[in-house]
Amino acid sequence: MLLALMSLNFSAGSYIIYNLGYLLQPSKSYLCLDRGSSTYFVCSPEQSCLLPSKPNRQAEFFLEDWTTSMKLQCEPAWKTYALQSSYMFSYFIGYIFVYMPEKYGRRPSLIVFNFLTLVGIAMCIYVNIFWVKLAGMILMGVTHVKRTISLILIFEFLPKSIRNFGTTTCGIVDSSTMLFTILYYKSGGVSVITIQSWAFGVSVLAWILTIVYIPESPTWLIYNNKHLRA
Repeated sequence: MLLALMSLNFSAGSYIIYNLGYLLQPSKSYLCLDRGSSTYFVCSPEQSCLLPSKPNRQAEFFLEDWTTSMKLQCEPAWKTYALQSSYMFSYFIGYIFVYMPEKYGRRPSLIVFNFLTLVGIAMCIYVNIFWVKLAGMILMGVTHVKRTISLILIFEFLPKSIRNFGTTTCGIVDSSTMLFTILYYKSGGVSVITIQSWAFGVSVLAWILTIVYIPESPTWLIYNNKHLRA
């Protein structure tokens, strides 16, 4: 159970971070409504910004992504670039928190940082406002230390003989988010929010089970002279 929960905690948010290419891919076709007419016609992204428009859901490779939900094709390009780069930029800022698992313990640090990551994920999935999504991406980046804590707990709980297996499993679960996303789209799914909501639900469940079942690391307890608890 520990390996499964740490792998899910480690990969929380990956289905957004690794799939930004899908989320921010502009559609090449829209349906525009000419002024004084009630009939829609296929139009370009540029025309969709000048006329009343809606997504062309019959277009090839159509996805209900962030570009569609926020009409990013009509916004300055820097907004798209900001969403693409905000996670990695804030990732470096998050290094200021790496001392917390050592000072306050692995378990409380993981619970807090994973909760904040889940808040950031919810902001990205369910609020179609640019600044909210940007804040969600930044929050996920700043709290990336939960990934490190997940790996530390795998090393400190699992026997040395299967630690490599544990970290490999963690990486496989993390990277499989891209595979499942591709399979979803390949099977005909077009709603980004649908697959992200499924993954978000799994992440929330993993966080709750972590609170219930995962104890503090014995290694950390011994190091901090809490031998009885260890």
